[in-house]
Amino acid sequence: PIPPPLPAYVPTPEPLLGGTRWPLILVEGGEYSGKTTQAFLLAGSELIGQTYVLAVGEDVDAFRELAPDALRLPHDGTWHQIMGCVDFVAARAQDAVDAGDPPVLFIVDSMTKIWELLSEWAENRARDAPSNRTKIAENPNHEVDIAATFWNPANRRHKRFVTRLVKMPAVVVVTARAKMVSEIDERGNPTKAKVYKVEAQKELGYSTTAWIRVALDQYPTIIGLRRVRGGIQPGAKGKAGEPLVIDPRTDRFSGVEFSLEWLLNRVLNFDPTTAR
Repeated sequence: PIPPPLPAYVPTPEPLLGGTRWPLILVEGGEYSGKTTQAFLLAGSELIGQTYVLAVGEDVDAFRELAPDALRLPHDGTWHQIMGCVDFVAARAQDAVDAGDPPVLFIVDSMTKIWELLSEWAENRARDAPSNRTKIAENPNHEVDIAATFWNPANRRHKRFVTRLVKMPAVVVVTARAKMVSEIDERGNPTKAKVYKVEAQKELGYSTTAWIRVALDQYPTIIGLRRVRGGIQPGAKGKAGEPLVIDPRTDRFSGVEFSLEWLLNRVLNFDPTTAR
């Protein structure tokens, strides 16, 4: 039988909420650039309450000196337990908001390893496909083609992970590795040209409130910033959209010593009492 038509939906218009959202900050950079250090320095801010750390493929115990009260979330590396850690922090963050306590800081170190974990899961599923099992049995060195059938579930898992980070009422800082790699041409072949690449799932930047790049040989740079006025679009051309180098020698940032606390207070104008 044909189902009856749904009744017409008549929405009740509401005013825009305004204010600022709970921030998700990406800090990326190369080896020894200080991306994890920046995250742990924020834990010592008076703005922050309890700090929780989800370490995936990274050693964070050495940062205890910077954040002696931070709590690391143990897990066995399975996706089930990693997501359980995220849900645990989301609940503690809501408890802090309900109690009127300073907001929770959640550090994820790193999104590079999160994506590597999901990529390995997609590859293992592809290798276990009947057609590939036969080829691998004949040739153990057979190069498995990971089709969209296997990439799509990995991307969905990543999306659910990031969505939970965005929705929790906490200050979230995620790190990612980056490096110079060979540029790929239209045929998929590497060229002699080099490009800077963040080693993470390609859509991670869309969900961030601020995207920060740190390096050994230059001042921190704001690559992307989600703000009504003075926002920055990653890769945008033109004066309004160019990345901002936080150079204390310039008039604009004279005397500024970059930190994520400065970013929250002076750039994002973050207020935990009105954040949504």
